[in-house]
Amino acid sequence: MDRAAKDIELLDRIGMDQIARNARARRRGQLGLGLIFMAPALLMVVGVLLVPVLFNIWLSFTKWKKFRPNIGFENKLFRIQTRNNVQQFFQFIITSKVPFQC
Repeated sequence: MDRAAKDIELLDRIGMDQIARNARARRRGQLGLGLIFMAPALLMVVGVLLVPVLFNIWLSFTKWKKFRPNIGFENKLFRIQTRNNVQQFFQFIITSKVPFQC
C-alpha cells in the first residue's frame, strides 16, 4: 500500500467524514447565532442609512413640492429669530470671561 492509501484508510477508521460533518454543522449554528446578534445593527443601518437614501432617490424622480419657501409672517418671524440668535452668539463671545490662549 502506498502512503496515500494508508492515509485514506486511517481517515476512514477515525471517522474523518463524521468529524467534518460535525464541524460544518457547528459552523452553520455559529453563523445563525452571529446573524441573530447582528440583526439589530443591520436594522439600524437599513433604517438610518438606506431608507433615507432610497427615499431621496425616489424624490429626485418626482415633482414633489413639499418644501416651498415661506412667505409672509412665517418668513419674517424666521428672519427675526435668526438675527436675534446671531446677535446673542456674538454678544456671548465678546462678553465671555474665558481667556483666549494663543
